[in-house]
Amino acid sequence: MFHQVNYHLTTQMFMKRILGLAVLLLMCSVVKAQLPEKFAIIAGGGVSFPYVKQYDYDFYWKYGDRVGYNLLAEARYYFTGEDELALGIGLGFDYISHTSHGDKQLTYFGRPEFILRFALDDDNKSALFCNLGAGLMHYEEDMDPIIEAANKYERTYGHELHRNYFGVGVGIGYEFAIAKGFGAMVRFDYSCAGIFWNNKARLIDIYGNPYDDPEHKWLKSRLQFFNLSFALQFGQ
Repeated sequence: MFHQVNYHLTTQMFMKRILGLAVLLLMCSVVKAQLPEKFAIIAGGGVSFPYVKQYDYDFYWKYGDRVGYNLLAEARYYFTGEDELALGIGLGFDYISHTSHGDKQLTYFGRPEFILRFALDDDNKSALFCNLGAGLMHYEEDMDPIIEAANKYERTYGHELHRNYFGVGVGIGYEFAIAKGFGAMVRFDYSCAGIFWNNKARLIDIYGNPYDDPEHKWLKSRLQFFNLSFALQFGQ
């Protein structure tokens, strides 16, 4: 027996949804759209691109720099939210996850932030922003055992790794108002941790040693994450 579809009813439901969406957009256009000027709560997520220094038998040694996802939350308080150049402070939190074949790597990054927001119009409907923060980055891995045969013996590698780092994060983005006190944003965030001074740093590799470290940056870091996200915000 074939399932009969009531196309008339389906069309009515579709038209009702379209009408409801049109009414919602009309209400948003009637209400004065404006970004929050005193405080804002932000939540969103996106994709995360890692660049991590690999160690033997860790997650990135096994799978490489795999693309993952990130979830973000942020609270902001503006001192001069009504001005063209707004200054504020905030608290930011990132949850970054990379998984493959049952193995997973998780990063939690919480920090206080300084925020600058530059309004693109007089009504504060859209703006560019940047933030800078530093805080605790917790890095963990949960790896299934790896069995390696060596000299007729089997060695098993598997671990749960937990490490805490001092992390630094910087972000830039574009935000726009949908209604009064409600808006959205597209943002790019960079965070790093495990920063150390490179004793082999130099401007030019004058020795040309093929076995030398090809990266001669003055500062290097153990963890780097590049996050591209979309988020919603509401506030006053």
